[in-house]
Amino acid sequence: MGDRRVTLLAPGAMLLAAALAVPVLAAFYLLKLRRRPMRVTSTMLWDQAARDLEVNVPFRWIRPSWLLLLHALILAALLIAIGRPALSDGDGGAGRVFILIDRSASMNAPGDQGGASRLALAKAEARALVGTLADGAQPPEVTVIAFAADAAVVGPPARDMGSITSMIDAIEPTDQPGEPAVAAELVRSLTTAAPRDSDETDDTRSLAERAARAVVFTDGGDLTTRTLSAGITPVRVQIVGDRTLQSLGTRNIGIVGFAADREIEDPESVRVFVRLLNAGATDASVPLIVRLDGEAIDRKGVTIPAATPAGPGERAESVRLSIPEGGVLTVSIDRADALGADNAVHAVLPPVRRPAVLVVVPDAPADAAAPRERTDPILLDVLDAIGTAGVRVIERRQFERTASRLAEDFGLVVFDRVRPASMPRVPSLSFGAPVDLGGQGVPRVVRAADRGRTPVLAWDRDHPVMRDAVLDTIFVGDRLIFPEDDEDLTGSDDGTDEPDRARSEIHREIGREIGREIGRTTLARGATGPLILALDDGGVRRIATAFSLDQTNWPVHFSFPIFVLSAFDFLVPNTDAAAWSETRDEIVLAPPRSASREPIEVTLEGPVSKSIRWDPARGDGRLPIGRLDRAGLYTVRTDGTATPLPVNLLSPAESAVRVGSVGAGGDDGAPIAGRGLEIREIWRWFVLAAGVGLLLEWLVFTLRSRA
Repeated sequence: MGDRRVTLLAPGAMLLAAALAVPVLAAFYLLKLRRRPMRVTSTMLWDQAARDLEVNVPFRWIRPSWLLLLHALILAALLIAIGRPALSDGDGGAGRVFILIDRSASMNAPGDQGGASRLALAKAEARALVGTLADGAQPPEVTVIAFAADAAVVGPPARDMGSITSMIDAIEPTDQPGEPAVAAELVRSLTTAAPRDSDETDDTRSLAERAARAVVFTDGGDLTTRTLSAGITPVRVQIVGDRTLQSLGTRNIGIVGFAADREIEDPESVRVFVRLLNAGATDASVPLIVRLDGEAIDRKGVTIPAATPAGPGERAESVRLSIPEGGVLTVSIDRADALGADNAVHAVLPPVRRPAVLVVVPDAPADAAAPRERTDPILLDVLDAIGTAGVRVIERRQFERTASRLAEDFGLVVFDRVRPASMPRVPSLSFGAPVDLGGQGVPRVVRAADRGRTPVLAWDRDHPVMRDAVLDTIFVGDRLIFPEDDEDLTGSDDGTDEPDRARSEIHREIGREIGREIGRTTLARGATGPLILALDDGGVRRIATAFSLDQTNWPVHFSFPIFVLSAFDFLVPNTDAAAWSETRDEIVLAPPRSASREPIEVTLEGPVSKSIRWDPARGDGRLPIGRLDRAGLYTVRTDGTATPLPVNLLSPAESAVRVGSVGAGGDDGAPIAGRGLEIREIWRWFVLAAGVGLLLEWLVFTLRSRA
């Protein structure tokens, strides 16, 4: 880069003033003085009078003198001051100027004591810069760019101040996070020279690219993480916002982290997590309110520590709520502050959805009742009542033929007194089934006629399956002997008590060959050992009961439906978490397919409203709508349906609403890349020089008069 040079912002005014003033100065030295006759007492003064006459003879060359030189310098200084001299870059000036205006969320915060937003201040300073550029002898071509999460050229390049000002005024605020790097990339793409012509040299291209300058108007935010670089284009960053407000601590509380997930063990329970940020100088106590479809379901007060020199204060908070039905979940802090976009977050929480269930019953003769009629009716009623996607009952022989497709069609298999040849790789619930678990042996049977009935003596109240069960009045008749947690599954199913050690060793070898192990947890036990086991079959969850439903009084007990529901949710976790988008995201909709395949109108209602014509017959069936400028809860209406679309800010950098500093020493005017675009008027120095010249002129005239 070259040195700075002096340019004139008003050369026309200087030339006009020179045309009027220079002749006047010359006239003072060319015109003949009029003299009056005067009587004198001596002729000694006649020689001086003769010399004065020679000086005042018209049309003679002006003789050099110190007074003439001083008068000329004074006039020149005044004329240059009228021309408004200014310092600019010395590389030939800026042929193109890019004005980049930050419209990210933090620019909506107050920027001065009067309450004007930082964006309003940025636009005012940009208009002032345009006015300065327009006063130059050769106004540059100005391109206005607005940026937040993405960057866009507001209008075509222009030299007219009115057009440029209109483009600046047209910039609207957003709730998006700021990404100056995308704006810098846009500038880079606009300043990169076009493909080289045959007669174009590298020097020509380099000069053309260096002729561009960029000025960024931003609150600075956190420039250590929001990197700004425009390559070879010199950039000057102009910070907007009152540092006094920043030093006092901007009063802003924001939600900068959010999650809402159903618990694996209890899908009807939702754990809501939020991370709160305090940008103020004092601790802040705010009400945290959770709403479902607009109705408040939880409220609590939280206190967030004050900001420190190291950064804003933060606090994490979580609540556990029972929300089986789903809906639109909203978490908000009801308190007005500097930034409203981060005071609430929204999410769509789907209801608990349970997949289809397959019930397998023992084989029966062809003339027997239908499989569904041979299943325990209470079990079927419970499965129908818990909201599954459907219940199908088949016999064992049909199951063996279709076992390979179970993973695709069903989420849970219930074995009712059935021992399959091999366990499917889907979760299962077994009642009285002597199941061979991974080749580790088949439990033997204990008859109630021989050993008597057993009560449920204990159950694991901490396990999610048994947490709400009450089994102190439950009795079991015929049952299987399940091993303890630390025992091998050995023995035979012939009713004898003699262990078959050879068979046990074979089963263990089979288990090693199939490459998976069976983990067991006892959930309930009776007099002869465990009655209910939770199994981890190589990553597949299973629950096995040692008795069939016709050998216990449990189905008629109120705790049985609770057990089945808890077991279902434990075996088939609901993984549908709350869903939302952020203002930084490119949003893509998936409207329902139209039966007519004709174009339909998709309407977006909310903080920003728009209508889009969508053709289902074209593309991949998805509708991209890009980033939305404002955070909030939207409604997508299409083909007679209405779907909520939550959009949140969730940006710690924006919620901190800090006024940054750039350059060494925090100088606002320091360039962040290359040399800055400097147009600094210096006419006051020329006026001062003219004043000094007048003082010297008075001294010279005084000394000459005394000579």
